[in-house]
Amino acid sequence: MRNSGILVVDDDRANIGIIEKLFEHFNIKADYVMNAASALDLLRTRDYRTVITDLDIPDMDGLELTRRVREQFPYLDVVLFTGNTSPHIMKQALEADVAEIYCKPLGFGDMLMSILTKEREAHDPAMEQVRHWC
Repeated sequence: MRNSGILVVDDDRANIGIIEKLFEHFNIKADYVMNAASALDLLRTRDYRTVITDLDIPDMDGLELTRRVREQFPYLDVVLFTGNTSPHIMKQALEADVAEIYCKPLGFGDMLMSILTKEREAHDPAMEQVRHWC
């Protein structure tokens, strides 16, 4: 299997474009799809560490995608990136075992820093120890 690092699922081409430019700038490998079915197909054939998904995607919502990812690929981190941060959605996200939640569009920076840290740790396990000492 090809190690692609991160899978981004969002039906908004503008959001994908922003994330793609940021990830390219920091040499983060990622694949981009616009629906959950395509995401599940790629997850079966490629090796990822993280899935970043929007809440509102065409064929199923990001929480249902998270549940399916958890069932089939429990080792993956799932990050929810959404404009809907109502208490009801936050509760459902926690129940679906989302690793992290970021609010659009203001959370781009925080999400990027988290991903950069995880990517560095994936390539240098000693970084995990350094992060815990700080």
